Amino acid sequence: RLPLAAARPAERTTRIAYAGAVWGHLDSEAMGFNAWRRAIRDECRRQHDKDSNSCKWSWVSMRGSGAPAALTLYAASTFCLQPPGDTISRSGIVDAV
Repeated sequence: RLPLAAARPAERTTRIAYAGAVWGHLDSEAMGFNAWRRAIRDECRRQHDKDSNSCKWSWVSMRGSGAPAALTLYAASTFCLQPPGDTISRSGIVDAV
């Protein structure tokens, strides 16, 4: 059996994943990124209520708390949403690959 991170697309049980916080650096608030991330989280929750495999959200702090759960979620998902973060190079993009 393949490790979860190497799962084939047919084995992915979640369609859309989003892992992240909905708050961040002052610049991200000023640019509207926090509102964008809140909107994505809220819509993901609504979709999950309709179909538990459609979208799943996991909280991750800026210090990395929750990162193992996020990696597991990404590995089980077809699409991993990566909205803008506090820095140009959002670390979640690397995690999702």
